[in-house]
Amino acid sequence: MAGPKVVVFAPGDTESQALFEQAGCEVVLGKASWGDPTGNSTAELAQLSAEADALVGTSIKGGRIDHSVMSASEHLRIVAKYTVGVDEIDTDAATELGIIVTHAPTEANWGGVVETTMMQMLTLLKKSRQKDAYLKAGGAWRTPDLTATHIGRREDGYEGLTVGIIGLGRIGGRLAQMLAPWRVRMIAYDPYQPIDRFIHANVERVDLDTLLKESDVVSLHVVLTSETHHMVSERELGLMKPSAILLNTSRGPVIDEVALVKALQQESIAGAGLDV
Repeated sequence: MAGPKVVVFAPGDTESQALFEQAGCEVVLGKASWGDPTGNSTAELAQLSAEADALVGTSIKGGRIDHSVMSASEHLRIVAKYTVGVDEIDTDAATELGIIVTHAPTEANWGGVVETTMMQMLTLLKKSRQKDAYLKAGGAWRTPDLTATHIGRREDGYEGLTVGIIGLGRIGGRLAQMLAPWRVRMIAYDPYQPIDRFIHANVERVDLDTLLKESDVVSLHVVLTSETHHMVSERELGLMKPSAILLNTSRGPVIDEVALVKALQQESIAGAGLDV
């Protein structure tokens, strides 16, 4: 009797393949990888999934695991992601077909996202890239055009910046923890978190419009769903301060890309940091 067929649509490493094979599984590998998540098209994924018992892998961008992929095998029981988020998977179709969908929000993954967010914030506010390029081109050490933004509250009366966190889950909550010693005002929007989550993080709970209007830094930490798709578009960008920066380390489509480019070109916001 043949062992279960496991389709690794986006291999994260070679060890997992070996583990499946040692367990007696037939393993089929997709084209995607951790370094290049483009991978197979949806039609190709459906072909790979014929007679499969499980689909596993990291992120894919070249296709989606939709109804056609999951219905390609009557034996399919689970779609398991090694990484955070299930936006590549049609979860409604999975529910209809009785297929379990899982993902792996390990701290090694989401903790690193917070550090990337901090790096982006400091790079933009401290103008480190511009200063580096200016000095290497022979410019002076200090120039008024490259004066950095001071982040935290000071004893001389400077109030410090307001950081707005959209999504106070694992990543947003860790960001609040990391910002706590920085003497900034923190506000957050998350309609799904209880009030004690905000109290514990020492973060003021506000609605989305208030957050956009009052924040000097807006940082997005939400999952991509039909609700969060383009949750920041032209109207929302128009509420932000011209001096504010926008950070997105969640998923690209939570921001309307065309509206963001327009806002940056018209200088209606000061900058954006994206790792999506």
